[in-house]
Amino acid sequence: TSAATKAVSGDEAAIEATAQKVFASWNANDLAAFREVVSDAGLVSIFGEGGYTLEEVLAELPNFFGSEQISNITVSNVKVSGATATADVQFLFTYAYEKNRWTLSKTGSGWKVDEEGDLAVEVPSDKTLVHVDANEFAYGVDTSAIDANTAFEFANVGKQEHEIGIGRITADANIDDLIQSLAADESGDEVPGFEFIGAVSAKPGATNNLVFVESLQPGR
Repeated sequence: TSAATKAVSGDEAAIEATAQKVFASWNANDLAAFREVVSDAGLVSIFGEGGYTLEEVLAELPNFFGSEQISNITVSNVKVSGATATADVQFLFTYAYEKNRWTLSKTGSGWKVDEEGDLAVEVPSDKTLVHVDANEFAYGVDTSAIDANTAFEFANVGKQEHEIGIGRITADANIDDLIQSLAADESGDEVPGFEFIGAVSAKPGATNNLVFVESLQPGR
């Protein structure tokens, strides 16, 4: 009916507003506002990978919350079913795109994110796609195929969840000193000589893409 259509349309607009508030509160380093639109279950789903409890997540969040600005936000594929909904969100974090599917619930104060799942970012046709296999304690990749315009297709062929992270080491960095600095740093701040570019994870049997907004710059 017309009334039902208007209700769904209103919910879709409210869900998009919720998504925008999630990212705006992150960028403003406003954890209180973030928790208004992300439930406790959502906090654990987003930040508790590896079996962390809500208490552990809340203890660690202030150490990295709002550490990098998020931009290029798009919300799509919103589907509403009564008091629950799903929405796909894509955004730029540091130099790489991320895409997730959120599950939301409608509460007395509005929509809240309850769960986050990974989606593969679409790889533009002008990118050089390089395949990476991740297994327990080993990564398989043809490094000769990597160029400045590379995007990575990250396939988890193991039995544990795996992650790939890309960083740039500056030409003047001392590798031994850099390794010690990275191992000792817990602040989430940039370590001199190392620039974090982006990361992506994949659950066992899954494939995800790591797509960069700019060409990769040469390092050491």
